[in-house]
Amino acid sequence: MLLSVNRILAPITVLGAGRRVGVWVQGCALACPGCASIDTWDSAQGVRYESAALAEKLADLVNRENLDGLTVTGGEPLDQAAQLAELISELKTRLSSSPQGDRFDVLLFSGYARSAAQRRAGALWDMLDAAVCGPYRQQLPSDVPLVASSNQEMVSLTGLAESKYSSSHGGHRMQIVSDGESLMMVGLPRPGELDHFASRLAQRGIELAGVSWRS
Repeated sequence: MLLSVNRILAPITVLGAGRRVGVWVQGCALACPGCASIDTWDSAQGVRYESAALAEKLADLVNRENLDGLTVTGGEPLDQAAQLAELISELKTRLSSSPQGDRFDVLLFSGYARSAAQRRAGALWDMLDAAVCGPYRQQLPSDVPLVASSNQEMVSLTGLAESKYSSSHGGHRMQIVSDGESLMMVGLPRPGELDHFASRLAQRGIELAGVSWRS
C-alpha cells in the first residue's frame, strides 16, 4: 500500500512534546474553514511512499536528529489509516533497538471526533500514544496546548503520553522550519494570525510563496 504525503519536516517542536519529525499526509475531504493547510486537501497531489522506504527515511531522521516522537497530521490521516498502521509498525521495528525507542511517541491529529476517529483508525488506534480529535472550528479558538479549537479533544492513550503530555506541556504555537531549500511556518496559528504575519512581511517587501492556507 502507498501512503500519500504532502511534506516531511524535522525537527518540529510545536506539534508535540520535544523534538519531533512531522509527516503531513495528502488528502482531506473535511475541508474545515480556516484550515492552515489547504494545500494538503487534494488527494490527487502529494508524493506516494512505500511503507518500508518511508519508515527507513524517518528512522534515519530520528536517529540523526535525536528526535523524541512522530507527529502525523495533514490532510486527514485517518483516510489512510491502513497505510499509516503499516508505516508505524515498520518504524517502531526499526527504532526498537535505538536509544530513542523507549521514549519515542506517536501523536496523530484527526478532524474526526474521538469515537469516529477510533472507529476509522482500526488497528492504527492501538499504535498511537496520543491523538488530537475533532474538526477545526475557527470561531472557537483555544489556548490549550496542541488544541487549535476548543471543541477538539486531546486524548492520551498510553502511560508514555500521560507523562509527556501533562497539563503543563505548552510553549510556542508556531515555528519556522527549513527543508533545506525553503523556510516554512509550522504550528497551530490562531485565527487571522497567518494573514497578519504575511501582511507584516509584505510591508517590508517580503512576499510569501506557496501559501498553504489559501486555495
